[in-house]
Amino acid sequence: MADEKEQKDELLEKGAALSTAIIGVFLSISSILGGNANDDIMIHRGLANNQWSYFQAKSTKQALYEVNRKMFETQLADPSLAESYKKEIQAKLEKFDSEVARYDTEKKEIKAKAEEHEKLSDQAAEIEDKYDYAEGFYQIAIILAAVAMIAGNRKLWFFSIVLGSIAIAITGFAFFVSL
Repeated sequence: MADEKEQKDELLEKGAALSTAIIGVFLSISSILGGNANDDIMIHRGLANNQWSYFQAKSTKQALYEVNRKMFETQLADPSLAESYKKEIQAKLEKFDSEVARYDTEKKEIKAKAEEHEKLSDQAAEIEDKYDYAEGFYQIAIILAAVAMIAGNRKLWFFSIVLGSIAIAITGFAFFVSL
């Protein structure tokens, strides 16, 4: 009878130790993948910020053309203005109109790029959250397996395996969603 109990205790200890090691390996993998997702968040946020700064610079330049256009329109309304100068102003106004239109087009392209990077950053943040949840489950599973070994409680060990399995499923889901 004592041998049977010792065998069960040995099985529990070896099983819990093995499951802890396996869960620890998956925890490491999840941690690495979560770190990569976090890197993606930072990269895409940085790229989005760069695009928004570029957008702002284009907006400022466009505003300068619009202000100059208004100034020349005011001059053009002066009836005492020489006809030759009116033609020069009209040419400048046409140039300003084309520049404003060009900036509008460029800003639309820049905005689309910035929004795409924001979207990619948000997606990476969702994936990183999943890895974080998985890491929590892994850590709890490891703690429960250790307590199961100390207490000699098989149910607790099985529960740690269930939590570890849930964590593996979450990690797998996050990985395949990120592809």
